[in-house]
Amino acid sequence: MFQQVRTDTPGRLERRPEATAYQLDDLVAMVANGQLRLPHFQRRLKWRDSDRVALFDSLYRGFPIGTLLLWKHEAPDDTQTFGDAIIEARRRGDGLFIVDGQQRIATLASALLVQPEPGARAVVFDLEAEEFKYARLPAQSAALPLSDDRGARSEAALVPAYTLFDASRLIEWIVAARSRNRPEHQQRALECGKRLREYRAPAYVVEVDDEDVLRLIFDRINRTGRRLDETDVFTALFAAKATDGGDAYDLSRVVRRVAQRGFGDVQESTVLNALRAVMDLPMDRDFTQALKREAIPEAIERTEAALERTVTFLREVAHMPHQALCPYQLPLVVLARLFDAFPEPSLRNRILLRRWIWRASLAQKLGGASVSLRQHVDAVRSASEDASVQRLLQLDAADAGVGRLGDERFNTGAARTRLAMCALAALEPMDLETGAAVDVPRLFASKASPELPVIVGGARDGLARTIANRLMHPHLPPKRLLEAMQRADGAALASHGILDVDVRLLADGDDGAFLSARHRRLTRIIDDSFEREAEFGGRTTARPWTRSSWRTTSEAPGHDPWSDMRVPRARPWQPDDVPLLAALPRNGRPPGARSCLRGAPDFRVHRQERAEHAPPLLSKLAPRRE
Repeated sequence: MFQQVRTDTPGRLERRPEATAYQLDDLVAMVANGQLRLPHFQRRLKWRDSDRVALFDSLYRGFPIGTLLLWKHEAPDDTQTFGDAIIEARRRGDGLFIVDGQQRIATLASALLVQPEPGARAVVFDLEAEEFKYARLPAQSAALPLSDDRGARSEAALVPAYTLFDASRLIEWIVAARSRNRPEHQQRALECGKRLREYRAPAYVVEVDDEDVLRLIFDRINRTGRRLDETDVFTALFAAKATDGGDAYDLSRVVRRVAQRGFGDVQESTVLNALRAVMDLPMDRDFTQALKREAIPEAIERTEAALERTVTFLREVAHMPHQALCPYQLPLVVLARLFDAFPEPSLRNRILLRRWIWRASLAQKLGGASVSLRQHVDAVRSASEDASVQRLLQLDAADAGVGRLGDERFNTGAARTRLAMCALAALEPMDLETGAAVDVPRLFASKASPELPVIVGGARDGLARTIANRLMHPHLPPKRLLEAMQRADGAALASHGILDVDVRLLADGDDGAFLSARHRRLTRIIDDSFEREAEFGGRTTARPWTRSSWRTTSEAPGHDPWSDMRVPRARPWQPDDVPLLAALPRNGRPPGARSCLRGAPDFRVHRQERAEHAPPLLSKLAPRRE
């Protein structure tokens, strides 16, 4: 039996769907003139390049591509987006909304209606191999020759699908490229274009006034056979337009709003889990029966506010500056539930939550299995803030043995590597070419995974595979990176845990000595960071050192209570820190640096640093700026 998406009895079709077929050139023209539309409950595009290439290959070979399901209904003025194709559609009474077939139509519109830019990747037809694929267009024009994705010059004739589909463009292309194409290639191009234009796609056209019937049809089509992602199901069943004409109430709205905090794009699946946690919906089974459409605006707004507080906490308190450096997704869900129930937790509990996320992440206990997620969400209860935090700490108890880096391989998919990268970000790295501060969130803004540039290229063994061979810096080729390091001043190098003597080793070709020296130094820095954040000894310690972290903020106008966590480093500087401290300019040295450089730690200043957030009797001992 099919699962119903509503508790009330759905309507029915008074007229059977009309079976028809559309020639492909007519179908594309219907997109261009605004007749073919996307309903607001459609899911987002999920196809990969291989799926798009397979569609064009099926069209060329005459294979079935499935039946389209269209809803005939009046269509208002609207901007329609089909992949890369943006259509300003005018109001019309014969609109056809795509209930099933969005991925196929969007692929066709992107490739056949939008002229690819010079140098861009595009769907092309290989006239020699007689197959479609992706290739990069030349920078000068759309004429041959092209290059494939590996950057090598292609011997075969490649013609863009955009050119193939239009007969006049195809003739112009053949004339321009006739000296490089054999006659059989020209004939094959003409035949392929004709096959594309004349392909007939079957479709059903449904006429019904009740949109809920359409949602039910969409749900049954997509839940039978290949199962949709839960985010797709949520969007299809519950997405609602805003009454004020603003962003629709859906998961992508939350992603966009949270991204404005500079934390990057949180995954939609994480946003959905956060919504379920905030609204107290089931975490490990179907939730659609428990959620009503009229509650969606409230659910989206509460989830958005809770995730914004979560992101602020992760950046300012847990010192995880970007979602790409967040070791797990589970804490975002759990913290969203906690910050929804307790929007302004106490300073003590914020410290304990930082301790929880670092300890559990170092021990690799926050994997997103559904059972683990449900246990963590259930630990947060609205009856008591303190008890909720304590339950989380007890659930993921870890010992100090996990707080050591060692010679671990650099793997951006591993939680411990991401935590080590957070430690590097806390050093406030500087651009080695310009001297400006590296914008860490922007560094990862356009990347699916947090890759860092390699210092010693070509090496694959030993320390070359560790974080000692990576730099928290915009990408530069190894040769240019070395030149930048040779020109950089001591402060810029120190912000990456590098000394002048290290650069000389690298310039002399002694890569092994460079990696060994930097690995020892980074191990101390990262292990110290792990200890401060996880607080395995149970201490209430302070934020990792940054050039601005010792500045007093508690009396500043418009003081942000989150800034109470921006306090100085918690241990005296050690003698082996002297080279790094000496490389910093005088006005850029942290408290205690001067004493360390004289050879003896100044414990009085250290006590003052620790007293910044101590009881009122010690509040007069303000940190002294060196």
